[in-house]
Amino acid sequence: MKRLEKIEIGALINDNQLILSKSGQETLDRFIFENNGIEIIITYDTYSKRSSKQNRFYWAVLLPAVQRALILSGVPDSENKEIVHNVIIKKPFLTVNHGKKNEYVRSTSDLTVHEHWEFCNNVIEL
Repeated sequence: MKRLEKIEIGALINDNQLILSKSGQETLDRFIFENNGIEIIITYDTYSKRSSKQNRFYWAVLLPAVQRALILSGVPDSENKEIVHNVIIKKPFLTVNHGKKNEYVRSTSDLTVHEHWEFCNNVIEL
């Protein structure tokens, strides 16, 4: 029997549903596919929301850089703000409820420290 030491996936339980980021869902799907038939133990830790340092970096460095990149690529300033607000600031999540997946948008202000770090890295890689 294969033994995996540890896997960590950030998630949120809200309205009796497990909510995962897209990357968290992909990690979980891959784990299940690669480890079919093994017993697992699920543990949990609670996380705090993003730190004030992360918040300052996000608003002072990351979003202005994204806005400048959009302007340089020819996106009008009026559309730029809407794109940043609706595409960059809000983060898509998947809910898994009785095996059914639903995608919805969650504000980055609700992200945990780890989720915010992951989100910023994903934006930087765009």
